[in-house]
Amino acid sequence: MKYALSALLAFCFISLTITNVHAFYCGAETAGRGDYAADVEKKCGRPFKKIHSWTKIDGKKRFCEKWYYNCGYNDFMYELIIIDKKVFKEEAVRKGTGNSRCKANR
Repeated sequence: MKYALSALLAFCFISLTITNVHAFYCGAETAGRGDYAADVEKKCGRPFKKIHSWTKIDGKKRFCEKWYYNCGYNDFMYELIIIDKKVFKEEAVRKGTGNSRCKANR
């Protein structure tokens, strides 16, 4: 019983410390799924890189933009996938470099 309780507590601690990125922070602002691209740009500034492409979602070919934000060496580089002028997906793709280029983090 003692070991089961210890294992349960360890599991709870680990599950609380591991998080998925469902938004990224630009200072006090957040940007994430469902946000309009124009609002993200107001909050976080212009992305340092944009890529336009076609992607398949649910078997349909869709036009998308990939926006990249480099929030600096003590944060991450984030990729936002924009479809129909809204954020469809966001994720941290690697460690950021140099000074932050995220508007509110400057």
